[in-house]
Amino acid sequence: EIIKTTEISYIHDDNNLLVKNTLYSSQIKDLIAFQNFAPFGYGNFENARISGYELEVSRKIGIDLDISGNLTLQQSDRESAALKLYELAPWLLSLSIDYRYSPDTSINLLLQTIPSAGREASDNRSDLSSSMTADVTLSHNTLFGLRGLAITGSVKNLSAQDIKFASPADTYANDYIHSDSPSLWIELTYRPE
Repeated sequence: EIIKTTEISYIHDDNNLLVKNTLYSSQIKDLIAFQNFAPFGYGNFENARISGYELEVSRKIGIDLDISGNLTLQQSDRESAALKLYELAPWLLSLSIDYRYSPDTSINLLLQTIPSAGREASDNRSDLSSSMTADVTLSHNTLFGLRGLAITGSVKNLSAQDIKFASPADTYANDYIHSDSPSLWIELTYRPE
């Protein structure tokens, strides 16, 4: 699979407000996908193109609070004769709120909306439903008073949404589960100054 992407952007930066407008087009050659007639189920098929628009807005409120949002609109310009890009979301929306509790500690809330996804015509299962996920991240970069010793912890999928990817028709009865419960990760790093 080979992807070539072309982007054109206009960026407006005005003190505490940053706005990015981006048009993009991605040409995908030899797209890998599942088909019942392919050897081992997977193969390289015809080319496809995805094009879209992305709007990113970031705003500083005071010195301790940053709010940013992202809206993406996209489509497949040419559906392949061998397959259709059903998992391509027509739009994506996210909101990020960063709060600096102290010079060494910050908290981030990330909200993301996942739209519903359709199925191929031969698949009689219901569409995948939309969902909204919430992730919370806490970072502290002076652990035990040591500069350069940082700890970051995050709870992903705080609202325990069922996030699934569509399995191909006539393969698995259920879809692929990406997440169905909150998960926690912690990272400890040291960067000597």
